[in-house]
Amino acid sequence: MNSERQQAYLNLINQILDFPPGEEAEILKNHRKLLDDGLVVAMREVAENLREQGKLNSANRLKAFALELGEFLARIALKAEADRLFEQGIEQHKISQFREALQSGEQALSIYRKIGYRQGESDSLGSVGIAYNGSIPILQVYKSMIKCAAFGKSQHLASSKNMFESQSAILEELKNRVSQELQ
Repeated sequence: MNSERQQAYLNLINQILDFPPGEEAEILKNHRKLLDDGLVVAMREVAENLREQGKLNSANRLKAFALELGEFLARIALKAEADRLFEQGIEQHKISQFREALQSGEQALSIYRKIGYRQGESDSLGSVGIAYNGSIPILQVYKSMIKCAAFGKSQHLASSKNMFESQSAILEELKNRVSQELQ
């Protein structure tokens, strides 16, 4: 890490410590380019130095904020990975790689669930349902689409509702095909 960036981290940490607790987020908004793992490491190092100097309140505050920031950055990275997998699944579906699309959608769904991102979870459920259409029996497609719609409705997610409504023709066809398979 270059010394210029390290100094920028230290300046930001000093600003955080100079402001009253609770205003950290406002300070960070003006320093978005510094929000990375390097800042978290620098915060931990400064917190340890403050502890050694007997400045326990500042040390504890900075250490707690470093932990919170680290978790926030990890969630952002996970969401970015889930978004990438979701988009990859869409592209795979477009070129008839249905099983791969299903796998990508399920991986995205797992990550969205892990981070508690309900909109992504709902969108992934719909994507998985569509991927099923190309790779496995139609009954499972129908079940997945119904699950997506129910989840979206329960979470009051507008895009799930819109996606479900835009897929109504597909669902009607699926319903008819399921009925035929069950006869």
